[in-house]
Amino acid sequence: AFNVASDGTDHIDVGTIAIADGDITMCAWVYVTDWVSYSCIISNRGSGGGDPGVQIRHDNGTQKFELLIDDGVDSSKPNAGELKESNRWYHVCGVWDRDDKQYLYVDGVLEASGDITNEAGSLAHSTNVFIGKNAGSVEHRGYICNVGYWNRTLSQAEIKSIMWKNYADLTS
Repeated sequence: AFNVASDGTDHIDVGTIAIADGDITMCAWVYVTDWVSYSCIISNRGSGGGDPGVQIRHDNGTQKFELLIDDGVDSSKPNAGELKESNRWYHVCGVWDRDDKQYLYVDGVLEASGDITNEAGSLAHSTNVFIGKNAGSVEHRGYICNVGYWNRTLSQAEIKSIMWKNYADLTS
């Protein structure tokens, strides 16, 4: 788990987390003070050459969260759900089932989903994973904590369970 407080100048470089064609789940508690277009909460996405990978980020110009998956040829993002308030904590979780769909959960509730069967190619890239920014320079404004990353899909029940655990409760 990681914590980041950001005013647009702070982020965490996690290093490389290899992804290719497997399932992925990423979750975090997020507090947004300013909704910056394409600001990433968690980004495991390349920079250049089609930008393969996945992100949980802010929607373009709205107060919404969105998921993105890009295999370097095709990319998709589900409808970003409802408008969110600033200066409030949200638990945001992205689940990518590479055989079927991607799912966006906010506060443990499914908010959006979308078919990703066109994005069946490899997500492999050599860019590091970032918390609080994308692979470029767009940084999150607010706070991010209790970040989790799994190389499998989590169910809604697992997401709700993880959402309310503290660090000591998260053993695997």
